[in-house]
Amino acid sequence: NTAFIRKNFSVILERTVRELNGESSISLEEVPPAKQQIVCSRSFGERITDKDAMHQAVVQYAERAAEKLRGERQYCRQVTTFVRTSPFAVKEPCYSNAAVEKLSLPHRTAGTLLPPHAES
Repeated sequence: NTAFIRKNFSVILERTVRELNGESSISLEEVPPAKQQIVCSRSFGERITDKDAMHQAVVQYAERAAEKLRGERQYCRQVTTFVRTSPFAVKEPCYSNAAVEKLSLPHRTAGTLLPPHAES
């Protein structure tokens, strides 16, 4: 009796009993909604101070983001690139900065996802 279970236990247990008896309590989406964002973020084991090494990392993340977009058959209209130093670094100030690039047309290839300042 589900009323007894709900009264003496919980709504969650009641739903579980209903599900076990073949009654759907939680509706499942047949098609999940499209993601609003894709994040490709990594931490480095050591501090990067070389501009070329940072550029290469940004390129790799853009390539990975483009892969994810194509895999999900999605496009993007905005790219945000951010950097931050470790907040745990001793005796070093924490640095954080970001660049946002709004794309005039939706894209999903790495070359078009890179902000103009990251290409050079």
